[in-house]
Amino acid sequence: MKTKLFFFLMALLTLITSSALKGEEPVPESSYVEQLRQTADKMEVFPIDFIARDGPLSYFNKENKPPCFYYRYEIDFRSFELFYNFCQLAFNATPEDINLCVDYIPQASTKEKALILTVFYIYSFPWEKQRLVDREAWEEAAKSRSWLSLQYPAGVFDVSIREKYHSQRGDISPRLLSIIAEYVNEDEIAFPSCDVEPRRMHRFKNKSEAYEHIKSLKDKSGRDGEIDEYFTGWTGITKRKNVLRKMSEKYPREIVHEVIACNLYASYCWDMYVEELSNAGPFACNGSENPKSLGQIAQELMESWDPPQMIDVQTISGSESQE
Repeated sequence: MKTKLFFFLMALLTLITSSALKGEEPVPESSYVEQLRQTADKMEVFPIDFIARDGPLSYFNKENKPPCFYYRYEIDFRSFELFYNFCQLAFNATPEDINLCVDYIPQASTKEKALILTVFYIYSFPWEKQRLVDREAWEEAAKSRSWLSLQYPAGVFDVSIREKYHSQRGDISPRLLSIIAEYVNEDEIAFPSCDVEPRRMHRFKNKSEAYEHIKSLKDKSGRDGEIDEYFTGWTGITKRKNVLRKMSEKYPREIVHEVIACNLYASYCWDMYVEELSNAGPFACNGSENPKSLGQIAQELMESWDPPQMIDVQTISGSESQE
């Protein structure tokens, strides 16, 4: 027993010493930071404009010119699901997790830094002020709010951890903003350009791809029933909470998040569609044919730090009555 303990302690000491020589702290595999590292390893497409609306990467940047397309060609369901899971991971951050990220960021890779800075933004932004809007107010809201701020009040993310630590976020937010500001001049590329097919994609590709994936999930879960009802109910943003409840009742817990991601993938373009600005939206101009530098991402987060002045107060009562 003593021999085994000796070798275990020696191995642990070697690991710590090796990390120290590299100027790094050992990161436990189960830590929040490790989850971000794994996400960065897998992520090739990062639609930052879905999260932070203003800045150099914004699809509303007036310097961007058409042609613009209905869908982001490079975003398939798997890349969208990874993005959705990243947003959920950010909402799951505790104050301790944020402190771990602050400690880790000096030694992080460029892509990891980009994700960590975005976690800081999601952690600090007052998403709760972004109210659920009805269909009549939808286009007006889409002119000033990001995709994430429109989805948040519809309940598509589990924000129980965020709510638990609500009172502690304000204390650290100025510190996180100052860290983001340190990176605005960094020109290292966080997300290289992707090959993008230069033609208009069929407008229903996302929906058909998501529909087929949901059918495969239904088969795996052994549940019967019509799947198309979720696409029908999902269309109205004020009805999504009810649809989400039905999903949680129908599907096993381990695949519900995939079903939600499928529906979001099928609808993300239409959720941000503004008729009078038909060349604007998350499908426009900010595709991954252009590389994204760490400084651009930091600047996008900085310029989007303050919430829009319009918080849709006039539509709250009408929207909540429809839930």
